[in-house]
Amino acid sequence: MPPGLAPYDLIAEKWSRARKLLPRERPYVDRFIALASPGGHILDVGCGSGSPIARHLLDRGYRITGVDASREMLRLARTNCPEAQLIHKEMTELDPPDRYEGIVAWDSLFHVPREHHGRLFQSFHRWLAPGAPLLVSVGGSESEFTDQMFGVDFFYSAHSPDTSVALLREARFEILVAETDDPSSRGHFAVLCLKAAHATEATGGPGQFRKPE
Repeated sequence: MPPGLAPYDLIAEKWSRARKLLPRERPYVDRFIALASPGGHILDVGCGSGSPIARHLLDRGYRITGVDASREMLRLARTNCPEAQLIHKEMTELDPPDRYEGIVAWDSLFHVPREHHGRLFQSFHRWLAPGAPLLVSVGGSESEFTDQMFGVDFFYSAHSPDTSVALLREARFEILVAETDDPSSRGHFAVLCLKAAHATEATGGPGQFRKPE
């Protein structure tokens, strides 16, 4: 790969044309919207081309800051989401000055080596306003591997779902939903959680695992 290019740079156009908000994803995004303050500022970590999730949130009145490591994806996002603030940066290097009324990290965290996941969860907690939701997807099994998308190699890394949930609890999130939403492609695990509205330390007992309403 040429220096300075991210894998998604090589497939940005194809990926953007193919990517839609899937029926299995819609309930999680809508539940997230139900929890986020109306009109609030949302951070989309790994926003890609801005479609479908950032665009979906913008259309419902939210302000969006999107961050992505792919310049080509962000180029497309400027067309798809001209209202959004877009940042070219690796998520592990992000240090935003703002507090957000919600964070989405959907289909992005599993491209980051899993040794960074716990620290990223701690960062997400710090960046969120009290009572704000976090929607994240992680791999469905403890593994690290390379697979192809549109003929380009991509790195994937995940803890087991139980470990990911434990790391989120250690980061002081209250777990609302934690479940496998797509058992194909080595699994896909969705978690919706909250930063406690008042507590700054641990949230207390374990969260209740339940499906989105």
